Amino acid sequence: MTTSISFEQDLAALRSSMFDLSLRNRLINLPVDDRARVIKFAGTASRIKDQLIAEGRELTIGDDELATWTDPALVLQKLRAILADNATLMEEQGISSLKLGLHLIRWREPKDDRDRYAPLWILPVTVSKHGKEFRIRAADDNLEINESFASKAGLDLEQLRHNPIPYLRSGASAVIRSVIDEAVLGLFSQARLAMSRRADPTVHPEILESDILQRLIATTRPGYRPPAAKRHLNVGAFALPSENIHTVPADASQDRAIALSRSGEHLVIQGPPGTGKSQTIANIIVNAFKDGRSVLFMTEKITALDAVHRRLTAPEIQNRILALHGSRLDRAALADELNISAEGVLGVANLLRQSDAQRVRPILMTSPAAFALHVPSDWRFDLLIIDEASQMNLAAAAAAIASSRQLIVCGDSKQMGPSLTFQKSLDSVHTNHPPASLLEAADRSDMPSTMLERHYRSLHPSLIYVSNQIFYERRLSQIPSPFANASIGVKLHYVDGAVYDRGDTNTNELEAEAVAQEVVRNAQKNPTFSLGVIAMNDSQRDLIRAKVEARLSEAGLSIDQLNLTTDAELFIRSAEHVQGDERDIVLLSLTYGRDANGKLSANFGSLNQPGGDKRFNVVITRAKYRTDVFASFRAAQMSPAKTPGVEVLKYYLRLAELGFPALEPKFPLSELTRALRLNSFEAELYNDVMCIRDERGIHIGAIYTTGAKHPLDEQAEIAQLKSTGWQVVVVPLDHTKRASPKYHDTLDTVLRDLSRFRRMA
Repeated sequence: MTTSISFEQDLAALRSSMFDLSLRNRLINLPVDDRARVIKFAGTASRIKDQLIAEGRELTIGDDELATWTDPALVLQKLRAILADNATLMEEQGISSLKLGLHLIRWREPKDDRDRYAPLWILPVTVSKHGKEFRIRAADDNLEINESFASKAGLDLEQLRHNPIPYLRSGASAVIRSVIDEAVLGLFSQARLAMSRRADPTVHPEILESDILQRLIATTRPGYRPPAAKRHLNVGAFALPSENIHTVPADASQDRAIALSRSGEHLVIQGPPGTGKSQTIANIIVNAFKDGRSVLFMTEKITALDAVHRRLTAPEIQNRILALHGSRLDRAALADELNISAEGVLGVANLLRQSDAQRVRPILMTSPAAFALHVPSDWRFDLLIIDEASQMNLAAAAAAIASSRQLIVCGDSKQMGPSLTFQKSLDSVHTNHPPASLLEAADRSDMPSTMLERHYRSLHPSLIYVSNQIFYERRLSQIPSPFANASIGVKLHYVDGAVYDRGDTNTNELEAEAVAQEVVRNAQKNPTFSLGVIAMNDSQRDLIRAKVEARLSEAGLSIDQLNLTTDAELFIRSAEHVQGDERDIVLLSLTYGRDANGKLSANFGSLNQPGGDKRFNVVITRAKYRTDVFASFRAAQMSPAKTPGVEVLKYYLRLAELGFPALEPKFPLSELTRALRLNSFEAELYNDVMCIRDERGIHIGAIYTTGAKHPLDEQAEIAQLKSTGWQVVVVPLDHTKRASPKYHDTLDTVLRDLSRFRRMA
């Protein structure tokens, strides 16, 4: 294909957005004061490096070489903050950024007499807790040269790698003053630089041959006009080699997505909350594997990777998967998995090359950061599937897109865009406004699109009501709930007298206390129900976490004990970090409220910002059974909403106060319903499901008639009804008409089953 000059320019601009060579980057300007989230050690970097790498030792923070000059309480506070931030980065990016900075380069900018510092090397480490001690060990013996500083200072990378300290001390750069034999612990990452280099056409010229990448990047140009109409793909127009395989059950909209994925066409799959996107991706992967194609599945979020991976249970599939993210990037463990020796092999990429891993494991599951850092650059894929694409920058996916023949972009345009968390945690942010997402680019391009339309997560209509009304134009199909409204759905807890400490701690202490007490109550009353806690800012999240730990301790419990009795761990997160999560019960702290002067500000944090409505859409759709909303203000007390995010908050809170509209029943008249009434059963029709009450007014079961919908949708609805607690009798629609020779037998079966359901109710 012909490559336009504008494409090369757009690609260069895209690559430059991936990394920051300014003083905001801690690999260039390392903060070393007491306020910085880094820990400086008293020992020498040379000795620490030898003990961790050459001797393979585990060192205790605070002892010997890892002694500090800082107050131990402050060191512990910093360490906990660093570990918490790294855990978030692991969940959001699939790689650890916890590293030692070894040998500090002291340097100055021209015409500036202020000393600045940058680590020469960074060493990946792990920190583990043993009693009251925290111990460090090397996660890999592959020291990384600080290439960010090398680029900033104009250093020769080959000389820097070959003989670094003498080279630096020889006057390699006018800005360098000295190299200090010191070490620090903190969060450091060169992943974004690696992503940019993987998309460098001077090193990887094949990237210029990617037609789909060129089309996607074109959407980011000023003045670009999306096509007036999307291309429509007709499933029947493609001659598929076989019927679709459903390794997990699929409804009709999911089956359509699977069929389109096998066509070879690029595709966007819109998956609103709880519509089975992970199941669909798992089915697409299995079908691609059966069709003899190699697959790259990529997403930034560990939860999304795990959600797909755990659905690929067949042994012939499991044994062909290579998962490269988080703890699975441990070189020794990876060598064991691939049945080769790691001795003398530097880096994961070399390990993969030597093991011929892509032939043995043609299904690769990873994150953009891990792909850039560890996947061999000559690997090619027949199919690339990207999930949670609304939160992924187009730049982060560029190299993977160019390495693949077909692209499937999965996500939800009505959920959150790219997060700045990764950059902020590493002190490297260009702007407070994140760049356009991959999903936005795909949606604005001519890529055809399909949508998943059946909602499975919420077991009560109120849990998805606002989202379905406001964001999805009522397109999401749901089933009625078999449970009483008091036990599930949206429940409001008004915290009277609570004060939001605006401008100081930015927390709401009484509300945090109420949430913590509810966590304990749920842990004691419903120990098998998984819990999630969402706060509207990071400060409230931290306060709730501290209070939850304290209240659980008072009750003789711990978070670890809670996690033993549920199928998903308790999470306590801010709104920024819950996309892709799901729990049985979610406790939502709205956080904001009247200040000490009794004033309720119109500023609701991130909800006032662009995309605030999408952020709140994510927040209110995480629960399966119940969302407990903790608020210290009323909807009527809010000023007129000036942003979409605050507008949706006000609407949601008003409904939580007044009660969500119930699904409106219809009262069908037919031969079957008349016969039911004569036998003291009343039929109510909700979204094509006939719910039956007995003479006591109690819902005892449901009648599901088949033959009116796509068989896959019928199978999905019946399975969903049963899994949510309904007793179901299934009958063909034709058999419910008196003219049918099967009518009387069908009626006898229905009455017999309903009588049994009534006895069980």
